[in-house]
Amino acid sequence: MTARTVIVGDIHGCLAELRALLGDLRFEPGHDRLVSVGDLVGKGPDGAGVVRFFREGGHLAVLGNHDDRLLAWRTGRDPRPLAERHAAHAAALSEADWAWLAALPLSLELPELGVVVVHAGLVPGVPLAAQRRKDVLTMRTLRADGTASPRLEDGVPWASRWRGPERVVFGHDAITGLQRWPHAIGLDTGCCYGGHLSALVLPEHRVVQRRAHATHAAAARGPLRVCRLEDLRPRPRAVIWGRLANGRPREVLVLATPDGEPRAYVNECQHLPVPLDGGSREFMNRAGTHLMCGTHGALYRLEDGYCTEGPCEGGSLERLPLRIDADGWVVLDA
Repeated sequence: MTARTVIVGDIHGCLAELRALLGDLRFEPGHDRLVSVGDLVGKGPDGAGVVRFFREGGHLAVLGNHDDRLLAWRTGRDPRPLAERHAAHAAALSEADWAWLAALPLSLELPELGVVVVHAGLVPGVPLAAQRRKDVLTMRTLRADGTASPRLEDGVPWASRWRGPERVVFGHDAITGLQRWPHAIGLDTGCCYGGHLSALVLPEHRVVQRRAHATHAAAARGPLRVCRLEDLRPRPRAVIWGRLANGRPREVLVLATPDGEPRAYVNECQHLPVPLDGGSREFMNRAGTHLMCGTHGALYRLEDGYCTEGPCEGGSLERLPLRIDADGWVVLDA
């Protein structure tokens, strides 16, 4: 079998989910190559275990902002006390683990695949060697003046402005979730929040996911700028926003109706407590006229979430409030 490169999104100490995902892929150590977009440690249960898994397996990774936080604390660069989960991860790291973390690069080029791996992002038009460390570790958007910001509400997703030629694979942005842009793909789908651990398999450019075994950290909730209304076609945007009653992160589908009106629905079937897409990331029927449950084929109208066909016929998806702000952005409201 041809050797594959598996680039995995933010793990945050979720070692069990990582092992399960690699099992699903029948990953072959020594044959296939494993790469992390960073944040090996952080909010999940076993950050030191993840670091050791990568170090002892000879796998590759770039530095994430949570990895950097531990290093900054240890070296005195940031003397603030660590959060409880970070402190537990730090206490479990060996000297060999610390040395391995400290040697991680900010970026990793895979020229044979036309790919660059970074944790958070890259500023378009700036050479790789000239990118600011802070931006590569924390950016999410670009302001109107082209500078990087870690805040979603400050501008447009940086990846929407990336023109290549390299394809950038990144993480860091669990709120936005899986991102597919012409020359960039974002793989942070909130595993530590009870979402999914996602990976990009190359060279076939296939995304695979494994649902989290548990919710290890709370997902934030508040007003969330999703995208401009015109960017909602041809398919819904899936974003993580708040939590379900069972504590899992609530994934929301934001879409445009046939007449151009925005709608937001919780990605959960009304017949069974499963996501509409079943993890496939395909939310629509082939005709593009209805949302469709991947489990049993139920169809839901785009304009009101009403189930017109299937075992939950007569029920409706949970609809969430949203608005269009002064800049033309679709905003989920608290």
